[in-house]
Amino acid sequence: MRWFLPLLVVLGIGAGIIFFNAKRIDLPPVQTPTANRPSGETAAPPPPSGETAPAKAPVIPNRKRFILLFAKPSGNGLRPEPRDLVRPPTLRAAIRRVLDELIQGPRTGLVETLPRSTRVLEVFLDGQGTVYADFSKELSTAHPGGVWTEASTVASIVQTLTVNFEAIQKVAILVEGKNVETLAGHVDIWRPLTRLDTRSFLLAGEAPPSNPKSR
Repeated sequence: MRWFLPLLVVLGIGAGIIFFNAKRIDLPPVQTPTANRPSGETAAPPPPSGETAPAKAPVIPNRKRFILLFAKPSGNGLRPEPRDLVRPPTLRAAIRRVLDELIQGPRTGLVETLPRSTRVLEVFLDGQGTVYADFSKELSTAHPGGVWTEASTVASIVQTLTVNFEAIQKVAILVEGKNVETLAGHVDIWRPLTRLDTRSFLLAGEAPPSNPKSR
């Protein structure tokens, strides 16, 4: 029995050493599942199922905005009307399309400037800034007449083309392939006209008189 007491002492000392060192061991932290986390410790929520970022406004491809000039209802000038059209493949095609739209008339309460029975027959470019716009005879024969109305017709053609196309500086108005002195007896269109030519008499409220003898 004498050996039993020392054995108990040795075993007690060994157990104490093991217990003391066990407290100093760093155990890895226990990962708490998201569903069991305490209040206030939630993770960032995932995006809702099926929800996507706001889509941008659709852009309509292959379109271009043109400016058409129509007469004001008050009868004292022209007013622009924007119109988005499919972009034509060539400059000549673009000029024809704009003139066709001008013939169809306004959509915003303005006053049409060309007879709707008019047709664009051909468009020629001389490479030096002048475009020759050839119209059917209805531009003249179906024209209602009057100084202001005729001035508006000529000005709307010239200004619409020169405003939309940088390559165009002057506009020659032809009827059935021929130069004409006037459309209805008031405005001289024998020579190509610039934007300033037409703007001046619109601002003044009257058209320059035709003067065939001066040619």
